[in-house]
Amino acid sequence: MFRVVLAELRKLRRPTLVLGTLGAALFFAALVTSFLFLLIDDPNGNGDRGRQIGREVLSLASGSVTGFSSVGGLLGLIALCVFAAQTAQEYTYGTLRNLLVRQSGRLRILGGKLIANAIFATIMVLFSAAVSIGISVALAP
Repeated sequence: MFRVVLAELRKLRRPTLVLGTLGAALFFAALVTSFLFLLIDDPNGNGDRGRQIGREVLSLASGSVTGFSSVGGLLGLIALCVFAAQTAQEYTYGTLRNLLVRQSGRLRILGGKLIANAIFATIMVLFSAAVSIGISVALAP
């Protein structure tokens, strides 16, 4: 299974995929975090669904991760899109069918693909967390 994970990670590290995915994730993390801190005194609210997150909450020790927790749903959506696009690409080219023809290695191949995609999503989330926390520290009240 280790070789399957390495092969999948090789496909996932294409520059267009990595830069596009990380660019979208970092953009949304920076956007949501900066709006959260820049709209502190807005009467319409600065949180989810018009919720007001005040200076007291943002100045706490956990205030630096408040913006990152707000962008979590978008990061999950980006990861889901990457997983779906990779699976659809393999289905389109017929490589998934050729790999799954052998009876004995099906679960190992699918498990390796799952592990590789989980590693890719974890790296994306870690980069987004670093950007979000950095912006939170820079804009903290």
